[in-house]
This record gives sequence, C-alpha cells and structure tokens, in this order.
Amino acid sequence: MPRRRQTQLLNQIGLQNIMNEEELTSDDLEIIGAGFETLASLFAFLALVKAKEEGSGPTKGTASSRKKAPDNV
Repeated sequence: MPRRRQTQLLNQIGLQNIMNEEELTSDDLEIIGAGFETLASLFAFLALVKAKEEGSGPTKGTASSRKKAPDNV
C-alpha cells in the first residue's frame, strides 16, 4: 500500500497521531490500563452470568459430564 494512502487511512480512523509519537505518555498508559481493567471486569461478570445459567438449568444437582481425577492418585 502506498505511504500516502496508508496515511489517509490512519487519519480517517484517528491513529496517525499515535503513530507519529515516539513513546506513550503516562496519560496514554493510564487510559489503556483503565480499558483493560474494564474488560477484565466485563469478562468476570460474564463468567458469573454463565456460571449461574449452568447452575440453574434442568441438570442441576446431577453429575457433571467431565470426568474427575481419581482421589487415590
């Protein structure tokens, strides 16, 4: 892809300024960290929702389909 076209595409999605900087500032890293923290919280919530759905289904109280390791190993 020609350099000019690449620059135009980056400008359209707002990444050109990030690409031109030599390093990230502490504010940039703080924003990125907050984004990861938010994603972690979201996935933890989704895991809880999934666990609740699996626990309240029609098979509640029955043996799991996973095989357990023997206790006498």
